[in-house]
Amino acid sequence: MYFVLTQSSKAYISFIDLKRLKMSIYRRDKWLQYLFNRNKNQGFTAVELLFVLIIIGILAFMTLPNFLGCANKAKQSEGKNYIGSMNRGQQAYYLENGNFVASMPKLGLGLPTKTINYEYSVRATKTAVFNYAIAQKSASKPLKSYVGAVFIVPASDVNEKAAENHEKWSSLSIVCETETLSNKPPADPTYQKGALTCGSNTTEIYRYSP
Repeated sequence: MYFVLTQSSKAYISFIDLKRLKMSIYRRDKWLQYLFNRNKNQGFTAVELLFVLIIIGILAFMTLPNFLGCANKAKQSEGKNYIGSMNRGQQAYYLENGNFVASMPKLGLGLPTKTINYEYSVRATKTAVFNYAIAQKSASKPLKSYVGAVFIVPASDVNEKAAENHEKWSSLSIVCETETLSNKPPADPTYQKGALTCGSNTTEIYRYSP
């Protein structure tokens, strides 16, 4: 024999389930209210104390991962911001001097080469520069690493009207993040046939083109 639930039957069952849930929450709240409003001279029994400690432990266990995740994101924001600043600094330096700089002090941004969380370095070629934020092994928690790159490319790759504006060269920049926690140098981004992409095991955070 088979029973078919009509819409009204389903609604009635849902109403019953909701009512039971409300009763369960109501009884829990009443129990907690009883525990905290009881006569202070009586104190708590061992079972009652254990019950309260279990509730506190469950709440702490549920919120701890979110707290740790936020702390890591705050530390990783340092790496993202520094690499973004280094990319912009390299673009400005190239515009003024016609080449990239392979030293952070010469870049003139006032950024440290090492912090508690990251170690920063630069590798430059004639047509590209790579800026690294490598997570410190001594950091309190494992972090993701970052790499930024600036490429000098034909202006026609960026602007269709480059020839009309007598533009020969332009710059493209990108910032990539390792997909996992890592204290090793990330793979370099690449530029090929008009395509700017992050290296293996890294994900694009943002890019900039004039």
